[in-house]
Formats: sequence, C-alpha cells, structure tokens
Amino acid sequence: MTAVATRPRVPAPGSTLRVLAGVEARRFARHPLFLAGVATCVIPTVTAANDANSDVLGGDGFFPALLVGVVSMVVAYQLTRSTRRSAEALHAVPTAATTRTGALCLACVVPAAAGVLWLAVKLIAIHRWPPQPWMFGTFGLGDRFAILAGESVLACLGAPLLGVAAGRWLRIRGGAVLLVAGVTGWVTAGFAVALNSTGGLLATGLRLSTPFTVFLTSGKGYRSLDSWTGSPWWYLLWLVALCGLATIAALLHGATGGTRTRLLRVGALFVIVGLLAYGLAVTGGLRRTVTVHPDGTRTAAAAR
Repeated sequence: MTAVATRPRVPAPGSTLRVLAGVEARRFARHPLFLAGVATCVIPTVTAANDANSDVLGGDGFFPALLVGVVSMVVAYQLTRSTRRSAEALHAVPTAATTRTGALCLACVVPAAAGVLWLAVKLIAIHRWPPQPWMFGTFGLGDRFAILAGESVLACLGAPLLGVAAGRWLRIRGGAVLLVAGVTGWVTAGFAVALNSTGGLLATGLRLSTPFTVFLTSGKGYRSLDSWTGSPWWYLLWLVALCGLATIAALLHGATGGTRTRLLRVGALFVIVGLLAYGLAVTGGLRRTVTVHPDGTRTAAAAR
C-alpha cells in the first residue's frame, strides 16, 4: 500500500486571531504593572462611592485615565515589543503580521473593561448620592455621561492602542518613556492654555485636540463650578476616531498588498470622521467659560 501524503491542516485566519487575542489578553490581564495600576485606581474610587460627603462629580476621571490608561499604554508597548510567548499558540504555522498586531489591539479590551467598570461604579455613586443641581454646571445628564465615558472608557482604550502602534513603529531605546512624555506634554499644554483663557476657539481647539480633557473644574472649596467650552458628545466621537486611527497605524506595520490598501481606506474614513467631530466639538457647546454658583446663578467669563 502506498502512503498518501496529507497536507497539515492550517487554521483559518479568524481562528488564529481568536487564539492569539486570548493569549495576549491573558498576558495583559496578568501583567504586574497593569494589576498595580488597577489596584491603585480601585481604592479611591470605592472610597468615594461609599462616602455620602464625597464629590461624586469631582475631577477623579484622572484616576482611570492615569492609573489604568497611561499604565496600560506602557504595558501595551512592552507586550508589543516582546511577543515571544504568542508564538506558542501558532504551532509553527506562519501568521500574518497584521494578525499578530490585531490580536494585540483586541487585547486592549482588557483595560477598556476596567474603564467600563469604573464608569459603572461612578454612575452608581451618582445615583446613590445625587449631587446638587448646580454641581452639573451647565451640562445635563447626557453631556455628563459623555464626559465621564471619555475620561474613563475611551481613555482606557485609546492609550493602550497608541502603545501598540508605538511598539510596532518605534525602534529607539526608551521608547515607552518618550511615549508617556509626549502624551503627557500634549495634554498638559492643552490644560495650561485653557486655564489662562476664557474659552476662545484657539484655546478650545488645543485643549480638545488632546486625548484627555475635562469640561468641569471646581472653584476653591467647591464654592463654584466652571463649565468649559466645547461639546462633550462630539469630543467623545473625536476620541473614538483617535482610537480607530491608532489601530490603523498599528496594523499598517507589516501590511502589504490589498490589506494595506484596505487599511489606508479605512484610515482615511477615520480621518474624515475625526476632523468633522473635532471641528464640531470645538465650535459647539459654550462659547465662553461659565461659572455656576450654589444658588444657581451663572456668570460668563469676561472676554480677554
């Protein structure tokens, strides 16, 4: 009898992507730096949620953005630069570069889920300890939800996606440090300009170009609340577009032929949507910073 040679069974691309995504998600969830960031974020969040005297609408959106978002950006960068363990799931089957990168991008769902949990706890706290109406500033419930979602879910998703993109393209020592410094400098510049402005188009444009911002700031002793310019919902869509562009930038590394062409087309769509959302975020909403006082009175900042 003659042995019949059989070709080894090659898993479908979708199957390989699911396996790799699972491997990368577990690596992300078990990373010590990520676990430390989440643990540090949990403590002040739970404390505030159980304190009737806490400022449930305060600027603690910095907690998920910094302790989960920025930390996850570094973790994603490190995982992208070192994908040796992912090869264990391949069983020597060749895998496209875009598939490996796609798995890393899908793993960013892990920090995004942490952002969702933070948002859920925050909304429960607001429901449990309803703030006084003036503490919403000039924003309604819908706008406030968009602000919180941008400070948590989108920050926790976009930052690691940027980390994956940087990990694929940067080939310099200390790339993670430069990445964090660049993003931090960008956000800080937006805040610095906004704090010294009454909300002109230039200042609003710089502030809302950043991947993290606030729309409410409290006065000393919480005796007043400043509502900043811009549209929270259009800014949220701008953040979604930035997440999409970071994903496309990561996937373009190593992409060839038709795959590269399709990615460029999708990227162009994200650019168009992003620019539209950014423009409406800057021109929509308040035209000047408005201060709201506990008695309900509102004062628009003088132009300067």
